[in-house]
Amino acid sequence: MVYVERPKAAFILSLLAGILILANGILAGLAVSFVASVGGASLSSAEMFGLAKSALTMLQVLTVIVSFFGVIILLGALTLYYNPAHRKGWGIAIIILSLLSILVGGGFLVGLILGVIGGALAIAWKPPSMVKQAQT
Repeated sequence: MVYVERPKAAFILSLLAGILILANGILAGLAVSFVASVGGASLSSAEMFGLAKSALTMLQVLTVIVSFFGVIILLGALTLYYNPAHRKGWGIAIIILSLLSILVGGGFLVGLILGVIGGALAIAWKPPSMVKQAQT
């Protein structure tokens, strides 16, 4: 069995960030859908087909997009673990998607923070064998 060095801290933090951002996106989507279904009965038809309906539709689209960001962050975290050679690209992607997740709450804000830290750790991580070579 060959031991492969992996960026474990970056993986764990990014994985947690992806889970929180995905959960936040799903819960926000459910809340917006609930408001749209309940609010539609109380709003007049002019309000429902005006600004209120377009705002609810835009929020629903945003929740779907942020949920997708959560899935991509989860994929990036798994790639960090199973293919650490691509850590810099996935670290940048995790940071950017975590920051963009603020549109719908940023994974209860904790997901955003964990994603930025996990992505930064992924970018900065070097296999211990490379560190030893650089010191000699």
